[in-house]
Amino acid sequence: MKQYPRLTVAEHVALGNALMKLADARMIWTTPNDLAVVRIADDHGRPRPSNRHQFWCDVAQGEKGETAVVVMFSNFHKLVVRDGFEPQIVHRAFLKIDEYRRVIASDCEGAEVEP
Repeated sequence: MKQYPRLTVAEHVALGNALMKLADARMIWTTPNDLAVVRIADDHGRPRPSNRHQFWCDVAQGEKGETAVVVMFSNFHKLVVRDGFEPQIVHRAFLKIDEYRRVIASDCEGAEVEP
């Protein structure tokens, strides 16, 4: 199994990841492998995403705490199993979410360490 270095928040930012809290994250997608995770506020409060993206969902779906993390992983699962996304594409998109980076296995690419 390949070992990946765990990154600090500063290292994620240096790599260009626009980091956000789970409560602020919206996923937008069309066909498999066209996925983005954006900040809800950056989506200009649109009730629907841009014409380019056919589907959207707030990642936590209004939940808080541990329930929000469960909903996040449920959404990950739906994208991979139901919608046919490559798992690594979803993983890389979800790396923008603070809570995701903190709870994934420490040997996964992008896992975060406490400063």
